[in-house]
Amino acid sequence: MSQGIYTEKFVVRYSEVDMFNILKIRSVFDYLQQVAATHAVSLGCGWDNMKENKQLWVLQRMSLEIKKAVGVGDELIVRTYPSGRERLFFRREFEVLDGAGDLVLVGSSYWLVLDGSTLRPVRNFNFDISPELEGLPKFCDYDNELKISAEEIEKMNYSHEFQVNYSSIDVNLHLNNANYPMLVQDVLYNSLQRSCQFKKIQIAFNMARKFGENIKIYSTIDNDKFKVVGVTDEGKIIFESAGIIA
Repeated sequence: MSQGIYTEKFVVRYSEVDMFNILKIRSVFDYLQQVAATHAVSLGCGWDNMKENKQLWVLQRMSLEIKKAVGVGDELIVRTYPSGRERLFFRREFEVLDGAGDLVLVGSSYWLVLDGSTLRPVRNFNFDISPELEGLPKFCDYDNELKISAEEIEKMNYSHEFQVNYSSIDVNLHLNNANYPMLVQDVLYNSLQRSCQFKKIQIAFNMARKFGENIKIYSTIDNDKFKVVGVTDEGKIIFESAGIIA
């Protein structure tokens, strides 16, 4: 198998689906982050390597298009590869198929390398893309037009406040990124009281949250379109998400 392309198989477990036997969006993010982390190890820039250099990868944006729902017992084949650099961001693509080879979802992610001491972006991080990856598809560009303004937040509906707890913290000592789309899905279900699956979802992670810190969550839903944002007590944006509900 090419070192530039990584593939891993999963079987959907009971704990990974919702009450409608559909794979949770949090579980989707778990799969994608897992394959990205495993692939980074084989490329020589995994968590241990980065820690030795006092650096860390941080997921800053994710954009997904979901084509098909899957449930308990379904086999998933997750394929990923790096697809280049855009300013400070390192871009990585994802493609997920079911056991029959049908397309489940595609996605694109944008990562930063941070200095572990200052948490500032590392500008001189070198990461060469294998020539064999040139020409492979870039699936989902992030739409900056969906960015949520402070004025827009004032018009959104307040949902609830989430406090970061122990079980939500990852090895980087902050709220794991997979929890944010979970918060989005919870808000949508609370508002609509029905299955809330996504056709499209994009999410930007603007600020890290540590144990005990709070996130105030606001949302707006217009037919099948949604926006959800989490802010600090002072109104600074922690995360923002937008997309289309199935």
